[in-house]
Amino acid sequence: MEIPGTAPLKEARLRLTTEAGAHIFLLEEPGCGRLFRMSRALAATFLRARDVLTGARPATAEAKAEVAALAAHLTGLRGGAVGGKKAFNPLFMMIPLFDARPLQAPVAGLARALFSRGGLALFILLALLAIWLGAASGFVFVDHIGDIFSLSALATFALIAPFLKLAHESGHLLAATRFGVPVRNAGIMLIALFPLPFVDCTEAEFRATRLGRIVISLAGLLADLAIGLPGEQASRLVTRPGYIQIAYGSFDGIGNTIRGTTTVSQAPLSENSDGDQFGTRFIAIDLDAGGADELVVGAPNNDARNGVRAGNV
Repeated sequence: MEIPGTAPLKEARLRLTTEAGAHIFLLEEPGCGRLFRMSRALAATFLRARDVLTGARPATAEAKAEVAALAAHLTGLRGGAVGGKKAFNPLFMMIPLFDARPLQAPVAGLARALFSRGGLALFILLALLAIWLGAASGFVFVDHIGDIFSLSALATFALIAPFLKLAHESGHLLAATRFGVPVRNAGIMLIALFPLPFVDCTEAEFRATRLGRIVISLAGLLADLAIGLPGEQASRLVTRPGYIQIAYGSFDGIGNTIRGTTTVSQAPLSENSDGDQFGTRFIAIDLDAGGADELVVGAPNNDARNGVRAGNV
């Protein structure tokens, strides 16, 4: 005899995981991926109910009543499922848009290749390349760290952050695929109404090994480093030597009239070399106390005469 409301129990799976050293029982509904926390006693009740539904235990009136009570209890728990509906928070909202599982099969080969010994060797090679390129440029980016808090830098970051986060989340997706964790939800999260993409890898908590969970958690950061470090340092090397252009005006300023311009590079005072960044640093100062300012222009990456970054001002 079919017991009303128990169809989901037949497909549900009981999972055991750990949290802060304690065992946690989770009930999974495979169709939707919802997880329910269960006490040890409730987990035992579920196992007895499954035996009744599969015919392993006699379907006595008492057993049927226990099964029906469990089904009703789980219906009440659905609003508090792990990863389920949460209280509304206008400063942080997650909006699932699609099921990401269909994306995992096409990238399974790539995921296996990246998260393997060969992938680890490639990442180490990229890290060493970034260090070498940084040394070749004198780690000049260190001098510009304070610039990341400028208004222009923050505005640029706001424009490109969603795309950077997309690469970050792709790392999580690939790692989850490598360790057999289905990613059921992907979408947009709003942090103070600022949109950023996300993928939901919560099922790693009970589907992946400890190593798998660590790699999935770190995969976004690894993707950021794999893309960002070599790109940042390579951009320093391909930068042209640089120049400045002086526009001649009047004592009242340039206004709408420019009387002429002069283009100045470091030559012949120093050899022009790609990456010197001549003109990225300059200051107007009266060096000889003559009443008129002199223009002092730096080339932060110039290694002439006094050694590495001798052209910095």
